[in-house]
Amino acid sequence: MTLEKLLIFGFALAVLLAITTLGTTVMTNRTSTEGDLQGKMDDLAGSGG
Repeated sequence: MTLEKLLIFGFALAVLLAITTLGTTVMTNRTSTEGDLQGKMDDLAGSGG
């Protein structure tokens, strides 16, 4: 492989790793936020009656 192909492959691999890491972090944060929201909704439903 030429140097140009190696550079392109390296950058593509770096972008893929960054997208995967970002996606994992976003999904983890979203899951914890949904859990907090569900707890607050349960508290509101329980105190309303």
